[in-house]
Amino acid sequence: MKKRCFTRYDAHIDAHYCSEETNQEWKACLINKISRKGIGVVFPAGDQPIVGSSLQFKLSTAQESGCVCLQGVLKWINRVNNSRAGGVELNEIVDEALWLQMIYFIREPSAAKQIIDLKSMPEQTIVKNTVHPPPAKVIIPTKLDYIKNILNYKIL
Repeated sequence: MKKRCFTRYDAHIDAHYCSEETNQEWKACLINKISRKGIGVVFPAGDQPIVGSSLQFKLSTAQESGCVCLQGVLKWINRVNNSRAGGVELNEIVDEALWLQMIYFIREPSAAKQIIDLKSMPEQTIVKNTVHPPPAKVIIPTKLDYIKNILNYKIL
């Protein structure tokens, strides 16, 4: 039995896929497993990709304009209820920066995440009645203090 190189996580990522050979239109799918070398995909009932075909995936990111693109080969596919589930081996191991973008979606789908940008943040108000204690008194040693410390130094 072949051991996995990377940990696999459950996910819920809405994505789109397209076959590289036929250049068909983009179709919706759901990524339910994720690792740095492969993904588990649930295809809708009407779609039947062929085992061994090269597929390209687009995953939406937190930013509306951005997306993550992955390419891989469909290794297996099985019928599950009214849809089909398959395993895709990615052509390249996902690098660290891209992996950090992807794992953001592991816990909950993008629709449930709150996106905060600087333009939409509420203004911070300053409380004027706040009383802060004065800073502690700073004593700077003189040259004489340095000499006293050297003379008081004891060797054990």
